[in-house]
Amino acid sequence: MDKIFEVFSNREIALIIWIVLVLALCTFNKQVRNSLYALIKLFFTTPVLLIVNLLALDYTLFVIYLLQRTQFWDESLIKDTVFWTLGTGFVLIFNSINTRSLSHFKKVLLDVAKWSIILEFIANFYTFSFLSEIILLPVLVFTGLIQAHSELSSESKKVKSFFKTINVFIGLSILSYITYKTFNQSEALLTIANLKSFLLPLLLTIMYLPFIYCLALYTQYESLFIRLPCLINDVKYRKSVKKQILLVANFDIDKLVKISGGIAKLILVDESRSIEDIRKISK
Repeated sequence: MDKIFEVFSNREIALIIWIVLVLALCTFNKQVRNSLYALIKLFFTTPVLLIVNLLALDYTLFVIYLLQRTQFWDESLIKDTVFWTLGTGFVLIFNSINTRSLSHFKKVLLDVAKWSIILEFIANFYTFSFLSEIILLPVLVFTGLIQAHSELSSESKKVKSFFKTINVFIGLSILSYITYKTFNQSEALLTIANLKSFLLPLLLTIMYLPFIYCLALYTQYESLFIRLPCLINDVKYRKSVKKQILLVANFDIDKLVKISGGIAKLILVDESRSIEDIRKISK
């Protein structure tokens, strides 16, 4: 047990315990249990999802290998890497499906580089007692969900205001505690191990972007090429259009999205359009 508390913080242990409890309670409901089973089965047996998961895993291992070769990554960062992969990494993969602009990736870098990453790091570095974390975690989740739900309804302004005040109060209290600990235990914070733990999410995100970009690009190409048979009956002409699109768009997702949005009108007007016409709608 002592080794577990050495590896994981009180907050992480509390989070794991609550996740296990919620999943255990869900298994008592047959409908929820069947839904979870179907979701897990879909996630691991659907060919496309399975390929994406395997590629993402291989790419993550490749990134870790590169970081290890530079003597940045070591076994002490396994926990941080797993949390990043299951959290940020999964979200990046999921969001890549709807990515339709290069600006999205710039936004990802800005979001990761914001001061919030520092606050998140310090907040995770300084944790409360195990009992406090066990109690505080569901309270924060509950108040956050109630506030989010109330914001969707115009009839719940008082409820939204009340829970917003509670969340602000809790947030300021935690921030005050963190500030106090930072000034009183700064020597414990400023270590090589903590610096690596701080930089790891940023490095992983930056190195993960090429994979996410290629995945988003493939998704856009796949979506467009699936629609082409509905627009062009002639197989030979359809292959020609695909080649023209590949030549014009290449690895530029912005051009590809513009082509995808204007290709239907272009083809329906005249099937003798050349590559120059595809270039026009890509601009």
